[in-house]
Amino acid sequence: MKKLLSILLLLLCIGVIDTYGSHLMGGEVTWVCKKSGTNAGRFKFTVKLYRDCNGIPAPGAVNLLTNAPGWGGGINCNQISTLDLSPVGTAGQTIPCPTCTNPGGQLNAVLECIYESTWITITGVPPATGWYFYYNDCCRNTGVTNLGASGGGNFTLRAVMFPYNATNTNPCYDSSPRFAERPQLATMIGNITTYSSNAVDEEGDSLYYEWGRPLDGTTYPG
Repeated sequence: MKKLLSILLLLLCIGVIDTYGSHLMGGEVTWVCKKSGTNAGRFKFTVKLYRDCNGIPAPGAVNLLTNAPGWGGGINCNQISTLDLSPVGTAGQTIPCPTCTNPGGQLNAVLECIYESTWITITGVPPATGWYFYYNDCCRNTGVTNLGASGGGNFTLRAVMFPYNATNTNPCYDSSPRFAERPQLATMIGNITTYSSNAVDEEGDSLYYEWGRPLDGTTYPG
């Protein structure tokens, strides 16, 4: 099945954080299709956000906007967990590692926030261009220096559900790919770093990667 997964890179650099500024660094949008048992034939959507702990707090819930039929108001996803992904160092070191509680202006103080929807039904056949699911917020992390409007530009995550053999999505039949690895947050200058996001697909569909253009603006497509 032709599927597109929003692939995120955490774009980090060395610099000074504006402690009252923005916060969003990356994220993912995925979904699971329940094949059997309670809620069989329904979808559950997951949104992951990675926020700079020096910036403003993450939202308590996010709303996935979509062109899927019956969901004009969006799909609400409540926060179910948070995890401090800041580095762990040796006790007693001269400069302590940052944490989300005490980020100290360091760019690798990062919080993973996970949001989930309830089990939902989507009825219909996606068009050739697919049904999109997106989340938009302001603003990007001020430490990102290779994008315009750093600290002020909007931030958009999106994933697209494409059709397969004109099959109705009620009952559902396919889950999206997902990343089994968390993103790498930082590396030392001069180090050679190898990283795999380890994308997996529970139905065994073929996967490929390509670079995407960072999305700005308040609507998608836009």
